[in-house]
Amino acid sequence: DAVRRARDVYYTTPDLAEHVMDLRPDAVLQPVIVDVEELAAHHGGSGGPFRVIFPSRWDADKGGDLQLEVLRILRAAYGDSIAIEGLQWGEGAPRAARDYGVGLRPRMTHADYARWLATGSVAVGQMTGCMGVSELEAIGSGVSLIMALNPQWYDGAHPTTRDVPVLAGPVAPAEAVDAIVEAVGQVLNGERVNGGRQWVAEHHSPAA
Repeated sequence: DAVRRARDVYYTTPDLAEHVMDLRPDAVLQPVIVDVEELAAHHGGSGGPFRVIFPSRWDADKGGDLQLEVLRILRAAYGDSIAIEGLQWGEGAPRAARDYGVGLRPRMTHADYARWLATGSVAVGQMTGCMGVSELEAIGSGVSLIMALNPQWYDGAHPTTRDVPVLAGPVAPAEAVDAIVEAVGQVLNGERVNGGRQWVAEHHSPAA
């Protein structure tokens, strides 16, 4: 009733459209707001081991089982030649550390989180197929983001759902794990995401 009777209805991520549009076909996608001026500039990847950062919490609603599957394959493929870090947050965090050697960082202030993001050689987004704030902040800091986007949502109908500067990109959910692992290999071989900070500023800034 609240949605039906509201004067205006906005939703913030494309996956929410299916929950809103049947009730209000006039609902408007109001993208998540990310201010790149609040983000540290990327400075990872020079010196030290190749560092893979998982910026989301290790929970089911972030695709936790698939996150752990990605970890398993990465460790089998690269062993200790890569460093993997994530947050000490979520039901899967203990297993990520115990079984796959993920260095867990305690929950921190937003400024510290932004600085940590900027140290990664690459960031691996949540396994839901939809970008959240953490993924946008990774792109906005200039870190190459690997993200399996659900093509049902990233269909180009809105500027924030097309030409998203990520590796892996729109793939069927069943192919997400393989696409992410392949993209990590691409970054190890020198491929990078370019223009991410500009894209976030253009589509997700407070001014936009």
